Amino acid sequence: MEIKEQNRDERSVVQGNKLIVSTSNAMKTNQLKILYFLISCIQREDELFFPIEVDYHTLLTFIDYDTNKGGKKAYLTELLEDMANKSYYVYTQDRITVYPWFGVIQIDRNLAAGRVVFKFNEDLSKYLLQQTRNFTQYQYGFICSMSSTHAIKLYNLLRSFAFCGSAEFTLTKIRQTMNFLNPKSGNDKYKDYKSLSKYVLAEATKKINDNTDISVRYEPMKSPEDRRKVVGVRFYIKRNCDAVPTSLPRISTTLIEDEGFDRPVRRVTLQDED
Repeated sequence: MEIKEQNRDERSVVQGNKLIVSTSNAMKTNQLKILYFLISCIQREDELFFPIEVDYHTLLTFIDYDTNKGGKKAYLTELLEDMANKSYYVYTQDRITVYPWFGVIQIDRNLAAGRVVFKFNEDLSKYLLQQTRNFTQYQYGFICSMSSTHAIKLYNLLRSFAFCGSAEFTLTKIRQTMNFLNPKSGNDKYKDYKSLSKYVLAEATKKINDNTDISVRYEPMKSPEDRRKVVGVRFYIKRNCDAVPTSLPRISTTLIEDEGFDRPVRRVTLQDED
């Protein structure tokens, strides 16, 4: 059985704000682009996660990789195997909870006719399915236009505060969100504001301003007790309603039966040009 789904020109990334604000993501640039591409393949009416099947050619189209280069199989295999081991961390005052992003990533060995099947961890359903309140939605083309892990993560965070016009975060919170504060090893990159601003925020906000639907500027937040000490960052966020996302190849989606899964699989392929 195959059910052809309606093609959509726009690819929207929709996430519950709690997933964005309360978690840390350890993925790298191309892994983030794949993650948000998969989220954009979720349909508004979905009541459960359909496994998502994507062929290698389609995956390579949406990430930063020179398709004329060799080594595609080794690169994709390593990228996806590492992605399967990535988790997201939920921080609360009392604990850190670790969840895997995916229940399954199934990787074909044959590159020419190969495919990958992704099945999201069911615990993510409250953040990714049928969002009606306290959620953020943006076009995947804005993510796809950026080649910086820092810029993608910061955009994802600040976009959820665009309706407020500003947002304030402690330095610890920013390092958690950007995965600079490793909960396993205790290692902490960019501990001071000067290095965080110089090596992360300045470049990331420039890329966000140049490529997305928000404009961002930031300033340090000083401690009331010691005005020489920076304790956080205040961001000013303005919507750029005239921004146009990067033009992406159109895709087609079809629900198919697959004996390996207990529900239909959503097959995603590049749409043939007319």
